[in-house]
Amino acid sequence: MALQPGDLLRERYRILAVLGRGGMGSVYHALDTILNIEVAIKENIFVAREYAEQFQQEARLLASLRHPNLPRVTDYFVLKDQGQYLVMDYIEGEDLKTRVEREGKISVQEAVIIGLALCDALEYLHSQDPPVIHRDIKPGNVRITPEGHVFLVDFGLAKIGSWDQNTVTGAQAVTPGFSPPEQYGTSHTAPYSDIYSLGATLYMALTGEPPPDAFERALDHADLKPLDEVNPEVPPALAQIIETAMALQPSDRFASVTEMRAALLSLNLVPEQQQHLHDHAWEITPAPQVAAWRTAEARPLPDLHGTSPRDGDGELPPPGKPPSSPPPSGAEPPSGGGRWRGIVVLLFLIAAVLTAWYAANPASLKQVAAPLQRSVARFVVGRLPATPTPLPTATPQPTAVAQSTQTPLAVVVPPTATSTFTPSPTATREPTRTPTPTITPTPAPTPLGGGSGQLAFASVTHGTVQIWLMDLQGHLLQQLTDRAGGACQPAWTPDGQALAFIAPCGINAMRYPNAQIYLLHLDSGQIEELVPPDWGGYDPAFSPDGKYLAFTSLRSGIPQLYVLNLETRDIHPLLGPDVEGAQPAWSPDGRWLAFVGNLSSVSRIWLLPFDPGAETLPTPQPFSRSGNKANTHPTWAGNGTLLVYSQLNPNNPLPYLVRAPLEQEGLLETPLTVVGTAMKEPMASPDGRWLVFEGWQGDNHDIYIISVDGAQLSRLTTQGAFDFDPAWRPVVPRP
Repeated sequence: MALQPGDLLRERYRILAVLGRGGMGSVYHALDTILNIEVAIKENIFVAREYAEQFQQEARLLASLRHPNLPRVTDYFVLKDQGQYLVMDYIEGEDLKTRVEREGKISVQEAVIIGLALCDALEYLHSQDPPVIHRDIKPGNVRITPEGHVFLVDFGLAKIGSWDQNTVTGAQAVTPGFSPPEQYGTSHTAPYSDIYSLGATLYMALTGEPPPDAFERALDHADLKPLDEVNPEVPPALAQIIETAMALQPSDRFASVTEMRAALLSLNLVPEQQQHLHDHAWEITPAPQVAAWRTAEARPLPDLHGTSPRDGDGELPPPGKPPSSPPPSGAEPPSGGGRWRGIVVLLFLIAAVLTAWYAANPASLKQVAAPLQRSVARFVVGRLPATPTPLPTATPQPTAVAQSTQTPLAVVVPPTATSTFTPSPTATREPTRTPTPTITPTPAPTPLGGGSGQLAFASVTHGTVQIWLMDLQGHLLQQLTDRAGGACQPAWTPDGQALAFIAPCGINAMRYPNAQIYLLHLDSGQIEELVPPDWGGYDPAFSPDGKYLAFTSLRSGIPQLYVLNLETRDIHPLLGPDVEGAQPAWSPDGRWLAFVGNLSSVSRIWLLPFDPGAETLPTPQPFSRSGNKANTHPTWAGNGTLLVYSQLNPNNPLPYLVRAPLEQEGLLETPLTVVGTAMKEPMASPDGRWLVFEGWQGDNHDIYIISVDGAQLSRLTTQGAFDFDPAWRPVVPRP
């Protein structure tokens, strides 16, 4: 018997509303009376065995997934002679189908944001082992919360396992216009099937009409109208991306959803504040008002995991706290006159303060005028009546951001290099001393990345490898080494005053059998040996407190990790006598070292606790779980919450970068790729938000910079040399 509002399911879930009914069951909005949270409950009435197996598969699948753009399963149970029940996150809001029906079509900017959010979710699904293929992406399964957050829902047709496995009968369903040709049974579905459906979803979002059925297109009974002809507001480049995703032949589509995401990002159509690939905070304009859920009558089963129906009459008074509280009936919105009075008063006060400042010290006024003007402008604009927002342009913003590869990197300009090489990041004038109180000058903006705004890197110039210093606009500031046998692998001391490097160095390599580790003091130019000659070493890495140096040595005949106490000059092994290890990277708190192990087979990322007072060697812990993919060169990003490293797939000649959250223990790897560009050896910025890396598209290897979320990219070196080993300089203390 169907559940009704007020029923208590399993002595825990109070039914608040019937969100939809169908032949296989219903979807309910309910209250978890134990946790006092709202949930959605999907019901499956016992019918054919295939449908029951499919429903159980969906439950197990969703229970194992954790992603910001996917709902979570919190409970699953079976009631004898009644049905199966799946309890999951209640996602309030509207679906994309409703949004398009209400507005006719959505803006180009919102379509790109939705596309990126879905790419994030699909990239996560496709990276599972075995991969998960959604197989039912369509506007009705894209949910938009009242805050504008995007979710991909409804895994009823999801397929797990090898791509050539057959699908159970109950799951052999298609959605005309959104399912690819192979889903009709012509061949097997795979990640490229989701790419087609994603393209079709964006096509409808931008045109207001569903695309023609793929099977009809394959039979030449229908043609796909060019997107930019149907909607002239769509840029040709975006139209090409969507039409490529909707190619009838899988081989003509994007090779992966990662590649499609990179293509969308390359359009540079997303506002800077929403480029949050790392935290998946893709948000679009929410609906003007999301009505309270209603229960007057049963609706057709929606394509969602749980949310309010789109219309209906009669509110259901829930037994507990309602999901949302409408404003009191007598409340009135603030008047426009009140807003303007507040603005006028604020401007008057600002003018009075500025007048006093100028009378006391004109120089102070000049130093704070520009940022104050920007603050006032933002205050006023934020309170003006809403107007259509134009698409973003390439105009540099006040904050430091990286633009696309074809444009220069907009950053705070570091100091001009001089013959004596002043290491301070910016040059500021001392405030004028007066007997009267003065306003403290506004501190100079922190350069991009939170460091000094400078990089050391190795470059093959004039036949040898030497280390150079440059700023974040790619301007060379100084050649730091001039070794006959070459030098590479720069590593800064935490204070940015000295630089470790190895020599000799002929080219970028994984091992340096004859190398020694040296320390260059930039203030004096003096060079000292850090490791005794009989040890040798490479991969130098200073601990965050500057007391220790981790490095790799071949002294035992295999690459192994050691730590040098910089005060006592004692050297101790970090691993057992037969354990290989290389490329150490310290966590920001100095308590862990990430390193590369399994060097003789498929290299992996490992974690090693560091305790200088421990009497026994620590036990390394495996981190990356990448199958037959080789991982190297780890770096800590996101304030120590994220590991980024190089990865090489044996089926792909180009290496790329991978992000892996620490809390997921290596189970979640998100590729960070640029179409057609090899990427390796990342180095995180001091603030953990940016990466520099070695990249190349042909024979010319350059240094690139990319935000950790992958949204902003720029090439720094362009002089035609072979550049590698970038090292971000920390903030240099002021004298």
